[in-house]
Amino acid sequence: MEEAVRLEDLRRALVREKPQIVHFSGHGGGEHGLALQNDGGQAQLVKADALARFFQRLNEIFTIECLLLNACYSEVQAEAIHQHIKPRLG
Repeated sequence: MEEAVRLEDLRRALVREKPQIVHFSGHGGGEHGLALQNDGGQAQLVKADALARFFQRLNEIFTIECLLLNACYSEVQAEAIHQHIKPRLG
């Protein structure tokens, strides 16, 4: 489990652990993005297209079968990311 992470911290943790399920619990800003931390420790909104590219690259390394976005106004991000989540069938 990681708390208040920068996008790079999140990438490192996911590549290290290679989880099948990812649960993001935080703040969302709708079209403006999901809140992660910047290098100064302040909230920074990461847009849906950047998150989609992020999960697309992760999918080249390992498979995430389920992603739960527990953040207000995160539907835009979910729509962008879902194509890179590969649920196990059967």
